[in-house]
Amino acid sequence: MLKKILSIGLLSLTLMSSIASVDARGAWCWSCNNGELNYSHTVTVNVTTSEQRCQHGFPYGTDKVYTTHYVDVYICDNCGNSTTRSYSNVTSIECHGYN
Repeated sequence: MLKKILSIGLLSLTLMSSIASVDARGAWCWSCNNGELNYSHTVTVNVTTSEQRCQHGFPYGTDKVYTTHYVDVYICDNCGNSTTRSYSNVTSIECHGYN
């Protein structure tokens, strides 16, 4: 019984370390299924603006919110195909509220 528990524990440790090494290396290419996708560069796509109620408690006016949109490019080290990941960050908020 103790041998079975030890062998299961060793097997799970081995599986956990192999999964961690795959995560550390990066994602596999969806096209050739043989290469690894490596980060290449980031492109700033655009900056958008929107308005929201004043966060400072002023009864009139709004705050202007600037959001920057980005795209990260990843390239396969085997076949050269690329894939992207997009995301956005609020970069600044300007108060335009007044009494």
